[in-house]
Amino acid sequence: MNKQKATAREQLLVFALIIAFLSLNIVLGSFFSPGSWSPSVVTAAASYLIVFIVVATFAGIRFLYRDWKTPPRHAAGRPSPEVPAHLATPPATPTLPRATTAMPPTHPQPPSDFASIDGAITYAQQSGFTIINLFNEYAPLSVYRDAIGAEILYLAFSHIAELDKNASLTVTGSATEEALTLTISALTDRAPVLGARHMGEIRALATSVGGSVDTDTQAASWTLTARLPTTAGAPS
Repeated sequence: MNKQKATAREQLLVFALIIAFLSLNIVLGSFFSPGSWSPSVVTAAASYLIVFIVVATFAGIRFLYRDWKTPPRHAAGRPSPEVPAHLATPPATPTLPRATTAMPPTHPQPPSDFASIDGAITYAQQSGFTIINLFNEYAPLSVYRDAIGAEILYLAFSHIAELDKNASLTVTGSATEEALTLTISALTDRAPVLGARHMGEIRALATSVGGSVDTDTQAASWTLTARLPTTAGAPS
């Protein structure tokens, strides 16, 4: 069917060209030999020639426009000279977050009385512990005994921090002319784990000055009590 339409179109085009050629001859003949053709024939030929020129011009413009808009086709097996769209534009480089310089964690400055019972409690509170301080010093402690008490507190706080930094702590006790008593109580669900520890370094420290250490463990609480004499074992 398409082949028949193409054949009919070609025949019509040939017929139109023949008529246009004859019309051109009539117009030119009447121009060079006036009176050789009747005016009506010349007018009809000129009209047809004008229509033919207009139609041919329109068809040519349409053909050129279609050729300009249609991308070039390439033979099979020959790649297109145009770069594919997904390769023409290089992929965007992913933006990486700026590396921030990690700042070392800031630690609280130790108090001036770091090697004292009050200083140890203050420093632990600044480090994030929740501590209620109920320790009473009824008699002045020597620097040595105060430092021993502070060291016991630091060691006990270290054990607790390893298991539960959020434990609620209470420090009680007193310093008298006869003895220094320190009691550290911790409310924590890790109390059984604390109770299983021997606290050897604390016991050794207390024993070195003639003192003693006792612990008590309940379901959710752990208590360590250190008793130190205030006179025996002091360095000369």
